[in-house]
Amino acid sequence: MLRRHLPDLEHYLNIAEDAGLAIRRASWQELDPEIITAFSALITSEQQTNMMLMPRSAQLLSVYHMGGRKYADYMTSEPNSSVYIQMDQGGALTPARIQHIFNHRRRLLEAHGGGKVEEVFMAIRLYVPTTEEDPFRRCRGFGAACFSRDVDVSIRVIRASQVQCHAIIRPWDESTLVIRPLNRVDPFITAGLEP
Repeated sequence: MLRRHLPDLEHYLNIAEDAGLAIRRASWQELDPEIITAFSALITSEQQTNMMLMPRSAQLLSVYHMGGRKYADYMTSEPNSSVYIQMDQGGALTPARIQHIFNHRRRLLEAHGGGKVEEVFMAIRLYVPTTEEDPFRRCRGFGAACFSRDVDVSIRVIRASQVQCHAIIRPWDESTLVIRPLNRVDPFITAGLEP
C-alpha cells in the first residue's frame, strides 16, 4: 500500500535529466587500461597525483547533460558524440569524438585537507587533419575544415568542461570529412578556429 504513494526511480531520473544533471544509471566499473593511462597523464600534468588516492574504477555514463546540451558516447549517439574541445585555456578548438563519459571520485589525502573530489571526464579521440590542401582555409570565419575519416588511435581524457560545442560532420569524399562547429550560443566558437 505504501509503494503506491512513492514515485519510482524512473520518475527521479527524469527529474534529474530535466534539471540538466548527469544520468547515473550505470554502475561503477574498472576503467579500461588505455583510459587509466590517459587519465593518469591528465592528473599527473596537473601535479595532483601526490595529493590523492586514485581509484581505477568510475561510473560510466552513456549520456551527460551540460549547459542545456546533451552529450553522449559514440556507441549511444554518433551526432551527440561529435564535439569541439579546447585542450588548453585560450587554445584553438579541436574536433573530437567522445568514446566514453565517466564520473570519477578521488579521495584527497589527509595532509591536503581530506575529503572527496568528484568530476565528470570524457575519453576522446581527436579527428586527424587531412594532409591535402584544405579548401576551407580560404573561407575565414566559416569555421569548417577537412579531416580524415579516421580518428587518432590514441585516447585522451579531458574534463567535461573542456567541451565547447557540438560538431557538424559531413562526408566530403571517401576518405575526408568536413567538420564545422555547431555554434548555438557564442561567436567566440568560430573565432577560436582561426589559425
